[in-house]
Amino acid sequence: FSSDQILNEDSPYNISHLHLGYFDTKHEAEKLVIAAHEKGDIEAVILNPSTMYGPGDSKKGSRKTQLKVAQGKFPFYTRGGVNVIAVEDAILGIMAAWKGRHTGERFILSGENLLIKDLFAAIAEAAGVKPPSIAIPNAVVFGLGRWGDLKHSIGLSASLSVENAWSSTLYHYFDNTKAKKVLGLNPKPAKFAISASVAWIKAQGLLNH
Repeated sequence: FSSDQILNEDSPYNISHLHLGYFDTKHEAEKLVIAAHEKGDIEAVILNPSTMYGPGDSKKGSRKTQLKVAQGKFPFYTRGGVNVIAVEDAILGIMAAWKGRHTGERFILSGENLLIKDLFAAIAEAAGVKPPSIAIPNAVVFGLGRWGDLKHSIGLSASLSVENAWSSTLYHYFDNTKAKKVLGLNPKPAKFAISASVAWIKAQGLLNH
């Protein structure tokens, strides 16, 4: 995805050539659900939430970098972008889709599109630390990813892979117009969700680790 491409429910899946397991497996699973629905075997509504923030989320393995940002220990940011939705707003969207029995429909449950740089700045602001200020060129990110893949191939642990590199440099931007219109989705600003996440992190004492 590029910075000028905002995806909606009708956007095609156009990154299969990148062989990104995280995305490909979700896409394949979704196709199985759609096929079962079309055969009449099940009733299904497809819900695609964007990146959720809120209490408890720093326990996820994918949030290690964000936790380091909140601790003031991560000075870098990549060139990509992300969409942030508060977890409670995503839940309300899920409940609305379930209660409305929108069988066979797809809804993107998303909030605000923002740069990775701005995401990290919001995390740092909520935590009261200095925001990351060093932009990592994509070439360096992918170089580190290839090095990580090489280490993994010989049985060594690695914190970065080419798949991670793609994920962190793409622009994951989404349009929530349909969910707003049909489900009544009314997402709060990204800073609200991020602040709630950081407040929970502080309450758990995780900033001291």
